[in-house]
Amino acid sequence: MGKKSRIEVRTGAILTGALALLILPLSFLVSFVIAGAFHEVCHWLALQWAGISIYNIHIGPFGATMETEPMEAGREVLCTLAGPLGSFLLIPGYHIFPEIAICALIQGAFNLLPVYPLDGGRILRGILEILKIPGREWICAVIQWLTALAISALCLYGFLIWNLGFGVLILGLAVAYRAFPRKTPCKEAFFGVQ
Repeated sequence: MGKKSRIEVRTGAILTGALALLILPLSFLVSFVIAGAFHEVCHWLALQWAGISIYNIHIGPFGATMETEPMEAGREVLCTLAGPLGSFLLIPGYHIFPEIAICALIQGAFNLLPVYPLDGGRILRGILEILKIPGREWICAVIQWLTALAISALCLYGFLIWNLGFGVLILGLAVAYRAFPRKTPCKEAFFGVQ
Protein backbone atom coordinates (compact mmCIF):
# COMPACT_ATOMS: atom_id res chain seq x y z
CA MET A 1 0.00 0.00 0.00
CA GLY A 2 3.01 2.30 0.20
CA LYS A 3 1.69 5.37 1.99
CA LYS A 4 -1.04 5.33 4.60
CA SER A 5 -4.66 5.52 3.53
CA ARG A 6 -6.75 8.37 4.83
CA ILE A 7 -10.10 7.42 6.36
CA GLU A 8 -12.81 10.07 6.16
CA VAL A 9 -16.17 9.80 7.89
CA ARG A 10 -18.59 12.12 6.14
CA THR A 11 -21.26 14.13 7.93
CA GLY A 12 -24.02 12.26 6.09
CA ALA A 13 -22.84 8.98 7.64
CA ILE A 14 -23.11 10.44 11.12
CA LEU A 15 -26.58 11.86 10.45
CA THR A 16 -27.75 8.59 8.88
CA GLY A 17 -26.38 6.67 11.88
CA ALA A 18 -28.16 9.00 14.32
CA LEU A 19 -31.44 8.63 12.41
CA ALA A 20 -31.04 4.86 12.28
CA LEU A 21 -30.39 4.83 16.02
CA LEU A 22 -33.76 6.53 16.56
CA ILE A 23 -35.62 4.13 14.27
CA LEU A 24 -33.93 0.74 14.64
CA PRO A 25 -33.24 -1.44 17.65
CA LEU A 26 -29.62 -1.07 18.81
CA SER A 27 -28.87 -4.79 18.25
CA PHE A 28 -29.99 -4.54 14.62
CA LEU A 29 -27.96 -1.36 14.05
CA VAL A 30 -24.83 -2.97 15.54
CA SER A 31 -25.42 -6.07 13.39
CA PHE A 32 -25.76 -3.89 10.30
CA VAL A 33 -22.46 -2.13 11.08
CA ILE A 34 -20.67 -5.45 11.71
CA ALA A 35 -21.97 -6.95 8.46
CA GLY A 36 -21.02 -3.76 6.56
CA ALA A 37 -17.55 -3.67 8.09
CA PHE A 38 -16.98 -7.31 7.14
CA HIS A 39 -18.12 -6.53 3.58
CA GLU A 40 -15.59 -3.68 3.36
CA VAL A 41 -12.79 -5.74 4.91
CA CYS A 42 -13.36 -8.36 2.19
CA HIS A 43 -12.94 -5.64 -0.46
CA TRP A 44 -9.81 -4.42 1.32
CA LEU A 45 -8.33 -7.95 1.53
CA ALA A 46 -8.97 -8.52 -2.18
CA LEU A 47 -7.32 -5.20 -3.05
CA GLN A 48 -4.33 -6.09 -0.86
CA TRP A 49 -4.09 -9.52 -2.46
CA ALA A 50 -4.18 -7.94 -5.93
CA GLY A 51 -1.44 -5.47 -4.94
CA ILE A 52 -3.64 -2.41 -5.50
CA SER A 53 -2.86 0.81 -3.61
CA ILE A 54 -5.69 2.32 -1.58
CA TYR A 55 -5.49 6.11 -1.35
CA ASN A 56 -8.58 7.07 0.65
CA ILE A 57 -11.49 5.41 2.39
CA HIS A 58 -14.71 7.43 2.62
CA ILE A 59 -17.55 6.39 4.93
CA GLY A 60 -20.78 8.04 3.83
CA PRO A 61 -24.54 7.68 4.32
CA PHE A 62 -24.76 4.92 1.68
CA GLY A 63 -21.73 2.92 2.80
CA ALA A 64 -18.00 3.12 2.23
CA THR A 65 -15.93 3.88 -0.85
CA MET A 66 -12.26 3.08 -1.34
CA GLU A 67 -10.28 5.20 -3.78
CA THR A 68 -7.57 3.13 -5.40
CA GLU A 69 -5.17 3.28 -8.27
CA PRO A 70 -6.71 2.46 -11.66
CA MET A 71 -6.83 -1.25 -12.49
CA GLU A 72 -7.73 -3.44 -15.42
CA ALA A 73 -11.27 -4.80 -15.65
CA GLY A 74 -10.46 -8.34 -14.47
CA ARG A 75 -8.94 -7.16 -11.20
CA GLU A 76 -11.75 -4.67 -10.74
CA VAL A 77 -14.36 -7.41 -11.07
CA LEU A 78 -12.56 -9.70 -8.59
CA CYS A 79 -11.96 -6.97 -6.01
CA THR A 80 -15.52 -5.71 -6.33
CA LEU A 81 -17.03 -9.19 -6.10
CA ALA A 82 -15.13 -9.86 -2.85
CA GLY A 83 -17.48 -7.62 -0.80
CA PRO A 84 -20.80 -9.31 -1.66
CA LEU A 85 -19.19 -12.76 -1.45
CA GLY A 86 -17.91 -11.87 2.01
CA SER A 87 -21.39 -10.75 2.99
CA PHE A 88 -22.82 -14.07 1.83
CA LEU A 89 -20.19 -15.93 3.88
CA LEU A 90 -21.87 -14.58 7.03
CA ILE A 91 -25.26 -16.10 6.16
CA PRO A 92 -24.49 -19.66 7.39
CA GLY A 93 -23.96 -18.17 10.86
CA TYR A 94 -27.70 -17.49 11.09
CA HIS A 95 -28.22 -19.93 13.97
CA ILE A 96 -25.56 -18.16 16.07
CA PHE A 97 -25.97 -14.51 14.98
CA PRO A 98 -29.30 -14.23 13.14
CA GLU A 99 -29.37 -10.42 12.90
CA ILE A 100 -25.84 -10.24 11.44
CA ALA A 101 -26.73 -12.94 8.88
CA ILE A 102 -29.90 -11.09 7.85
CA CYS A 103 -28.04 -7.78 7.55
CA ALA A 104 -25.29 -9.47 5.53
CA LEU A 105 -27.87 -10.99 3.16
CA ILE A 106 -29.55 -7.62 2.67
CA GLN A 107 -26.25 -5.79 2.12
CA GLY A 108 -24.86 -8.44 -0.21
CA ALA A 109 -28.02 -8.60 -2.31
CA PHE A 110 -28.42 -4.80 -2.42
CA ASN A 111 -24.78 -4.33 -3.46
CA LEU A 112 -25.20 -6.81 -6.32
CA LEU A 113 -27.88 -4.68 -7.98
CA PRO A 114 -26.51 -3.68 -11.41
CA VAL A 115 -26.67 0.01 -10.51
CA TYR A 116 -23.43 2.01 -10.67
CA PRO A 117 -21.61 2.75 -8.33
CA LEU A 118 -22.87 -0.27 -6.37
CA ASP A 119 -20.77 -3.42 -6.63
CA GLY A 120 -23.17 -5.01 -9.14
CA GLY A 121 -22.90 -2.01 -11.46
CA ARG A 122 -19.11 -2.13 -11.29
CA ILE A 123 -19.09 -5.87 -11.92
CA LEU A 124 -21.41 -5.44 -14.92
CA ARG A 125 -19.19 -2.70 -16.38
CA GLY A 126 -16.08 -4.81 -15.78
CA ILE A 127 -17.52 -7.93 -17.41
CA LEU A 128 -18.71 -5.95 -20.44
CA GLU A 129 -15.22 -4.42 -20.67
CA ILE A 130 -13.54 -7.83 -20.46
CA LEU A 131 -15.83 -9.18 -23.19
CA LYS A 132 -15.25 -6.03 -25.30
CA ILE A 133 -18.96 -5.71 -26.02
CA PRO A 134 -19.73 -2.63 -28.14
CA GLY A 135 -22.06 -0.05 -26.62
CA ARG A 136 -21.03 -0.94 -23.05
CA GLU A 137 -22.03 2.43 -21.58
CA TRP A 138 -25.46 2.30 -23.23
CA ILE A 139 -26.05 -1.30 -22.07
CA CYS A 140 -25.07 -0.39 -18.51
CA ALA A 141 -27.34 2.65 -18.52
CA VAL A 142 -30.36 0.67 -19.80
CA ILE A 143 -29.85 -2.18 -17.30
CA GLN A 144 -29.34 0.35 -14.51
CA TRP A 145 -32.53 2.26 -15.29
CA LEU A 146 -34.61 -0.93 -15.72
CA THR A 147 -33.31 -2.20 -12.37
CA ALA A 148 -34.07 1.11 -10.68
CA LEU A 149 -37.58 1.22 -12.14
CA ALA A 150 -38.31 -2.39 -11.15
CA ILE A 151 -37.03 -1.93 -7.57
CA SER A 152 -38.83 1.40 -7.20
CA ALA A 153 -42.10 -0.11 -8.49
CA LEU A 154 -41.73 -3.08 -6.13
CA CYS A 155 -41.07 -0.74 -3.19
CA LEU A 156 -44.05 1.43 -4.09
CA TYR A 157 -46.19 -1.70 -4.34
CA GLY A 158 -44.92 -2.84 -0.94
CA PHE A 159 -45.71 0.55 0.53
CA LEU A 160 -49.21 0.88 -0.96
CA ILE A 161 -50.49 -2.70 -1.03
CA TRP A 162 -48.58 -4.57 1.67
CA ASN A 163 -48.39 -1.58 4.06
CA LEU A 164 -44.67 -2.14 4.65
CA GLY A 165 -44.12 1.46 5.74
CA PHE A 166 -41.88 4.27 4.64
CA GLY A 167 -38.66 2.24 4.98
CA VAL A 168 -39.42 0.28 1.83
CA LEU A 169 -40.28 3.51 0.01
CA ILE A 170 -36.95 5.02 1.08
CA LEU A 171 -35.16 1.91 -0.22
CA GLY A 172 -36.77 2.43 -3.64
CA LEU A 173 -35.74 6.08 -3.65
CA ALA A 174 -32.16 5.13 -2.69
CA VAL A 175 -31.92 2.73 -5.64
CA ALA A 176 -33.41 5.31 -8.01
CA TYR A 177 -30.96 7.92 -6.69
CA ARG A 178 -28.05 5.57 -7.31
CA ALA A 179 -29.25 4.98 -10.88
CA PHE A 180 -29.55 8.70 -11.64
CA PRO A 181 -26.87 9.53 -14.22
CA ARG A 182 -23.77 11.32 -13.02
CA LYS A 183 -20.83 12.67 -14.94
CA THR A 184 -18.19 9.96 -14.85
CA PRO A 185 -15.14 10.35 -17.04
CA CYS A 186 -14.18 7.45 -19.31
CA LYS A 187 -10.88 7.02 -17.50
CA GLU A 188 -11.48 7.65 -13.82
CA ALA A 189 -8.45 8.83 -11.86
CA PHE A 190 -9.44 6.57 -9.00
CA PHE A 191 -11.33 3.33 -8.77
CA GLY A 192 -13.91 3.17 -6.04
CA VAL A 193 -15.05 -0.02 -4.42
CA GLN A 194 -18.37 0.23 -2.60
